[in-house]
Formats: sequence, structure tokens, C-alpha cells
Amino acid sequence: MPTYVDDRIEGSARFFTRICEAAVSAVRADAAGLSLVGLRTGAAITFSDGLPTDDLQQRLDRIEQGPGHYAAAHDCLVLIADLAEPEPMTRFPDYASTALIGCVRSVSVIPLGTAAARLGTLELYRYWPQALAEEELDAALNFAAMITEVLIAGPGPHHGGVYWPVEVQTQTDTGRHLRATISLGGAAVAYTM
Repeated sequence: MPTYVDDRIEGSARFFTRICEAAVSAVRADAAGLSLVGLRTGAAITFSDGLPTDDLQQRLDRIEQGPGHYAAAHDCLVLIADLAEPEPMTRFPDYASTALIGCVRSVSVIPLGTAAARLGTLELYRYWPQALAEEELDAALNFAAMITEVLIAGPGPHHGGVYWPVEVQTQTDTGRHLRATISLGGAAVAYTM
């Protein structure tokens, strides 16, 4: 049973855009996107770290035979180091060709959620053919776990309304620990991974 993200909540686009920006920083990717299920329509809604990724993320999400849909349906990671290689071109032909036209050479897709609550996917893009290194994959998995926690908790009350947090900051120390701080007004929740 899917869990829906209420995209009507004030600040949702800004919040999810900042999540994508933080993911790019945390994992050293070139771009990032989120594909989630909207509450109003039940249709997929996408967010990214900004143009030109917005348009590309929307186009890639519409391709049902892509790694994002596969990862969500099978609750598994999909890690493609080079979309121009024969295997991804055969397995995900429409996705691979669309991504390559958009200058994306590598994609890593991480499902978000739990067995009881499927929330969507986090997609990390690189403009060159290179798989995530082990420490980058660890950071991406930890970041996805943090996103899942925040999505399951949902938006919170603030000034008489219901809002998603609007500030997301990440910092990686020399010991490769990722610290993410998500704040709403004066309240902040920090995650260290």
C-alpha cells in the first residue's frame, strides 16, 4: 500500500528542492531528484535540485521502464555506472537514451520507505560515467534513511498552519560521518550518520 506525500502543505516544493540540493552535496553527485506519490492525485510528483534537472527528472520519471520505477517496484538499489554501456541500453533503452541526451551518464536509484510504506525514490545523477564509491554509497543510503524518517514523520505545525521544514543542511566530517540538520522555524532535528 503506497504512502502519499501531501504536496499541498506549505513549503513542500522548497523543502523537497532543498533535500535534493543537500543530497548532491552529501554524495558528491551532479544532480539529484525525488520521485514521490502525490496525495491529491495519487500521481507521481517529482522534485530536483533545480534547472536543468527539473525538466530532465520529470521526463525520466514518465518512462515507466526506467531504473526509478524498477527500484520502487522491487525495493532494491539500481546502480548504473555508465548508461551508454550495452546492459543499461538494453535493459532501460528509453530511459538510457533520454538520460544520455540530457548529459547524464551515471544514475544511482535508492528506494525510500519501509516495507509498510513505499514513499518513492531518491535518484542521484552524474554527468560522467562513474559508480558511487563505497563511502559515497554509504552516505547516499544514510541520507535516504534520513529522508524516509522525515517523510514518515510528515510536516509539522508552525504559525497556525502545517508546513514542511524549509532548511536542510548537510556536513560531512573527515571521519565520513554525515550530519544533516532539518529545521522548521526555531526547532531543528539533527541526524548524524
